[in-house]
Amino acid sequence: LVLDDGKAVIQLDGEGKRVATHPLPAGDGQDFMMIRTATSRDGGRRYAVMTPGAEQVIVLDADWQQQLAYPDLEQHHEGISQVVLTDLEDDGQLELYVAFWGLAGVHRVEMDGERKWRYRGVSDVISLVASPRNDVGWQKLLLTDRQGQLFQLNQFGNADPVIDTDGIPLHHLFPGNPGKEAITRFCALSSTRSQVLVGLDVQLRTRWRYPVSLGTFATQVEMVTSTPLSSSEGGIWLVAAANGVVHMV
Repeated sequence: LVLDDGKAVIQLDGEGKRVATHPLPAGDGQDFMMIRTATSRDGGRRYAVMTPGAEQVIVLDADWQQQLAYPDLEQHHEGISQVVLTDLEDDGQLELYVAFWGLAGVHRVEMDGERKWRYRGVSDVISLVASPRNDVGWQKLLLTDRQGQLFQLNQFGNADPVIDTDGIPLHHLFPGNPGKEAITRFCALSSTRSQVLVGLDVQLRTRWRYPVSLGTFATQVEMVTSTPLSSSEGGIWLVAAANGVVHMV
């Protein structure tokens, strides 16, 4: 799925051929820079599109029709920072999780548009991701803030104590599944004067550190992803720098 100028989504097949174009419900002067998608246990797919700093996130159904827009435009806030579509408690129903700049925190929204809870124990959320499922099938939400603190929320909106990051502030957090035997399941970026990538395992313990200099990007980008390119067991992290250099960790 490729966002085309913020106005439509182009669907490509495995050979890179266009198989469909899906116009987005973009109003005057509105475009979308990020897309998230997830499938429920019964196979129902949803898409969430948004732009960091925007007033709303739009959720589309499997037929690319708008299902909900959150929050209401009358609700004042300082802009959306991140969104996640997932099913934390594995009950077969997807939920939308919305993180905000400012004091609005993190909201859980059901697919009918109802807000189930909000967590205001953190402000200015930078990253919001879902953890791998545990043995019971449940996930947790992981979030970071401007201070580089790492928090964990459960499906009820309750937070664990702030996670120890070995004295390194973690600002950007990226999930990945680079291989069946991969040690690190998350890659975090510490954006201080000297940037450092930190590999975290599923228990959120630091496993490695990698100094980088990514520079300043002209637009919003997600500069880290994972792939099993080198090995189906171990995999690698791909990290893009603003000058075009790609690091392979």
